[in-house]
Amino acid sequence: MKKTDSKKRQTHDYEKSLFSIIKRVEDSKHKAITTVNKLLIELYWFIGKTIVDLQEKSRWRDGVVEKYLRI
Repeated sequence: MKKTDSKKRQTHDYEKSLFSIIKRVEDSKHKAITTVNKLLIELYWFIGKTIVDLQEKSRWRDGVVEKYLRI
């Protein structure tokens, strides 16, 4: 094998490896963002449900939101 062929092969292997690493990083970022968004939606839903439940049980109505905003 010629040196230029070897060098081309090294360059190709390097580029392939680099692309693989970049793809893995991007995939991991996407999974992380998706997971965080899912957890935030669940949290916001829980907070909203808790406020509605408190409003219905205690008859505070809209005042419950103002009360919890002061915390």
